[in-house]
Amino acid sequence: MDKTRAEATSRQLLGYATLTVAVISVSFSAIFIRGSGAPGVVAAFHRMLVGATIMAWPFFRRLYLHGRPPRTGITLALYCGLLLGLDMAIWSTSVS
Repeated sequence: MDKTRAEATSRQLLGYATLTVAVISVSFSAIFIRGSGAPGVVAAFHRMLVGATIMAWPFFRRLYLHGRPPRTGITLALYCGLLLGLDMAIWSTSVS
């Protein structure tokens, strides 16, 4: 029982630590974009490129294990990615 409780506490602490790092990273993003001197659309493109590169490995792993997702899922993911990219481009332009 103690080992299970210790594992749960360890996972909870890891979750809080990850959340803390994520909040700090998002908080500094506007400062980094403004300090870079790059146009907002270029900064947004690079942010999306890094994110897509990081997420490619889990995507292709899941694709290998479970096969192709349904067409509606692909369409929804592409639409959401387009809207996220547009949101980042507009936000980055307003910050720079």
